Amino acid sequence: MKFITLVTLTCFAGSALAQQNYPELLVAPRASERLKREAVVEADNAFTDHLPIQVSGVTTFLAGALINNDLKKDSDGVGPKVAMAVGGAWIAASVWMQASRRPLHRAAQDVKNLPYQSARDQLAAERLAEEHIDETARFYQKLKWLSVSTNLLSSAYALSEAETGSTGEALGYVGVLGAFAPLLFSHRAEQVSEDQRSYKKKVMGPVTFTNGVLMDPFRGRLVPGLSLAATF
Repeated sequence: MKFITLVTLTCFAGSALAQQNYPELLVAPRASERLKREAVVEADNAFTDHLPIQVSGVTTFLAGALINNDLKKDSDGVGPKVAMAVGGAWIAASVWMQASRRPLHRAAQDVKNLPYQSARDQLAAERLAEEHIDETARFYQKLKWLSVSTNLLSSAYALSEAETGSTGEALGYVGVLGAFAPLLFSHRAEQVSEDQRSYKKKVMGPVTFTNGVLMDPFRGRLVPGLSLAATF
């Protein structure tokens, strides 16, 4: 018994129908709509979005400050000072981002100023919106790993100079653990980018139809089969 699998690939090119079959235009919500929505709540979420990095910086700074008073006898005291400098820098950076950094708001304004009449205009606007969403997510992802690595290393460096059994040593371990806070609570922009890619993949995915039987093109009779149709 033969089993036939029929794969049908349909491509619409150079027509008005092609303009309406781009995944950027079929996804719901569109990237521009999601960008506009996120821009509205960006200021409200600013404190919590940057809180993990801030917590990491605070624990590193406190670890350095307490270890600076509980140094080993043969320590040169450089480690705690490095930890305080690194932690203080991340605290300042997180406060600045909470107060004034609004990349999605500026991106939404850029997309809003684009023409949106024709299918080509809409496609250009949606792709620009996607670029802004992904660019913001990549920035915060890099920032997250930079925060983890610098706070972890500086806390560990300070801990190596802490007197055994001291309060500073205990805070040193807290600083090491606190460095991983950004990994536990990612920035909202990363989730938004991931969600938008997921929505787009669902639109681009093939649709499978199980017909049960297909026509054998060689023998001219019905046989069991599976039809797979993908439109792009």
